[in-house]
Amino acid sequence: MEPLLTTLELYSRELLAITILVLIVAITGIIWFNQPLRRERRNIKRAIRRLGAKVLSDVKLPDGVDGEIFIDYLVLTPEDIKVVTLKRYPGLIYGGEQLQDWTQVVNNRNHNFPNPLYEMKLKIMAVKAIVPNVPVNGLTLFCDDSRFPTNKPAGVFNLCDIDSKSEKKPIPPELLSGWGILSNPCQ
Repeated sequence: MEPLLTTLELYSRELLAITILVLIVAITGIIWFNQPLRRERRNIKRAIRRLGAKVLSDVKLPDGVDGEIFIDYLVLTPEDIKVVTLKRYPGLIYGGEQLQDWTQVVNNRNHNFPNPLYEMKLKIMAVKAIVPNVPVNGLTLFCDDSRFPTNKPAGVFNLCDIDSKSEKKPIPPELLSGWGILSNPCQ
């Protein structure tokens, strides 16, 4: 009976070793494949922080018609409150201010998507409805793997277009007041 028990113990130990090895390889693969995604998120956060003094993310506001509108980022700057929409469309992007749809080209395949500038106008209107006496502007931010072979429309940028923070300027009281209203939706 002892040789059988020893064989079973060896088999169990080998199975355990193989299972641990497979888990190590799987975890390493997951970490390795997520590196670009983590790097992109870090670059997005840095670019957004460079835009202004304070940032709110994943903001939900009333849209004025019994619905809600979602805003990726609100950024407080000395000049205004910026509504920032992030777009992740790799490849070539063709679009213009007046076009209803824009086109993404990846591997010689076209994909149309709605003009993000129309969406931006709605988001700016929603913010202005809450803080009417505060200047509000918007920018649409594309990740760096997006390329615009023709000119980018006004208000459209890649992450790499966002300059490093400029000198700190004081924020006017009316902007701080508006920011306070947007920061505390319960008021």
